[in-house]
Amino acid sequence: MVARQLVAVVLMVVFGLVFAGVGGYLYVEEQRAIENSEPVAATVVSAEVVVETDRDSDGDVTRSYRPEVVYRYEVDGESYEGDNVIPGPGSVSKGRSWATRIVDEHPPGANVTAYVDRDGASKAFLVKERQTLFHAIFVGVGLFTSLAGVAWLGRLALFAR
Repeated sequence: MVARQLVAVVLMVVFGLVFAGVGGYLYVEEQRAIENSEPVAATVVSAEVVVETDRDSDGDVTRSYRPEVVYRYEVDGESYEGDNVIPGPGSVSKGRSWATRIVDEHPPGANVTAYVDRDGASKAFLVKERQTLFHAIFVGVGLFTSLAGVAWLGRLALFAR
């Protein structure tokens, strides 16, 4: 019984640390992307709100909304096409109104500003919005889970005496 609990505690601590590490990594990458970018002129090719629908085991439906904006820009005479809306890796869904606002602000054919990575012109994004709360939740949940695991480990040690 104690061996199983010990394995569960170790997994809990490791899971929490990985979760916190992912949140920290995303935060650092976002900051790096913002600080290491230069504005360039871009033209929006297409823009739409993508609706993703999921159904859980109870049959409940959840929807997430994500802006998908494709844009073209030029750096040093070379053309590029991008689709990152926010800085950092991956895309985010912040709700229907946010996704709709981003798409409305970037209609097809519009001349907009993109922000290009100084170290690689193929990396760009459109909106300098930080996702600090999202990252803080990742780090917080991860640290809480790890600390709960450490506390559980302490209880196991107390009762093992």
